[in-house]
Amino acid sequence: MTISKDGDPTLTVQTSDLSGEDALIKIRGARTNCNTCDIAMLQFDNKTNAAYTMAQISAMDPSASHTQGKGKLVFRTATGGTLSDQMVIDEDGLVGIGTD
Repeated sequence: MTISKDGDPTLTVQTSDLSGEDALIKIRGARTNCNTCDIAMLQFDNKTNAAYTMAQISAMDPSASHTQGKGKLVFRTATGGTLSDQMVIDEDGLVGIGTD
């Protein structure tokens, strides 16, 4: 699904003022048996005549077993049009910045 609008598009998810409920956006993937694969992502693109991906936040399953309930977040930025990992929050909550 693509939502397109001329000008400044804004997507807002909100509850009513008095609902007392949380607003939630879910991004679901269905990948198994891969600890290096992106399962769900937010990707930030610059859509110009020379479009490119600027950054990405990816959720991964570090155990490659969808039954263990583990997850990590990988933050990537682009240099010269290539995304590379800049920060990782692992399944134990440890943060790695600029590490291999």
